[in-house]
Amino acid sequence: AQYRFNLHGKRPDSVTVRLLADGEVVDNQTLTLNAESEWKGSFSGLPKFKAGKEIAYTVSEDEVSGYSTAY
Repeated sequence: AQYRFNLHGKRPDSVTVRLLADGEVVDNQTLTLNAESEWKGSFSGLPKFKAGKEIAYTVSEDEVSGYSTAY
């Protein structure tokens, strides 16, 4: 039942996720996730290496009022 994932109707309309490469925000690489996208998204076409070293990609979520982010 869908209501389990929106207890008390407090789910935000959307969340913004930013891509980081080696801990630094990657310009123009954000996703807005929402019910329409089934709260899913992906980044593509990204380089695997920089200066011969493999890039460590992570994501961060913009703050959402009333929620705390945990990774």
